[in-house]
Amino acid sequence: MTQKLWLSLGLATFVSAIAYPHALAQADTTIHSPENLQESVHDEDDDRDNVVKLEIVVEGDEWANVYINGRRVFSPRIVNRSETFTLAEGVYDIRVAGTTLGDNWAEGYLEISGSEDASRIVVLRFSESGAVRISGTNHTWTLGERPE
Repeated sequence: MTQKLWLSLGLATFVSAIAYPHALAQADTTIHSPENLQESVHDEDDDRDNVVKLEIVVEGDEWANVYINGRRVFSPRIVNRSETFTLAEGVYDIRVAGTTLGDNWAEGYLEISGSEDASRIVVLRFSESGAVRISGTNHTWTLGERPE
């Protein structure tokens, strides 16, 4: 291949790496019901007491994909390493995987509590090493089987 063609391919790859995550960030990031994830509808001014802001932070610099209830909702790349979602009370299956097939970083269930004592902001941090940290009162991260 010629140097000009390689330069064009490199530029196209760079632009798509920046544009694609930006397009994902513009998508609706509110999840109202674990059972009805695909049909979530959000009112931007929704400040009800039974919803929680979940910030997912993917540490490191490796590219990854974040799935909630089997649906890819966030793809951390070079610049965008965190995303905030609005979740209703319930149990959510969350998986963070690298971009290589079968490269699961972490997988488990996050139980969002609707109790009055529960914090309204939860931060869930993942890293490629499989480390998971959660901050937020009365919300539970569980590996393995889904809590009842």
